[in-house]
Amino acid sequence: MRDDKTQVSESDRSRLAADPDYEIRHFAGKYDLSQTYVRDLIVRIGNDRDELDRIAKELQEAASTF
Repeated sequence: MRDDKTQVSESDRSRLAADPDYEIRHFAGKYDLSQTYVRDLIVRIGNDRDELDRIAKELQEAASTF
């Protein structure tokens, strides 16, 4: 079955998949994190995008204070 990226439901947007490299690259670039670190976050925290966004923002803010 083909992965049609134009057919995305809300439930798909609420999760961050660890397998497709493009999702990891986008998320890592958004918060200036390494792709490996993003994958580690997904393993430790889960793939809830809201939770990952919140934690990534906190990390970004903490890094900017140095």
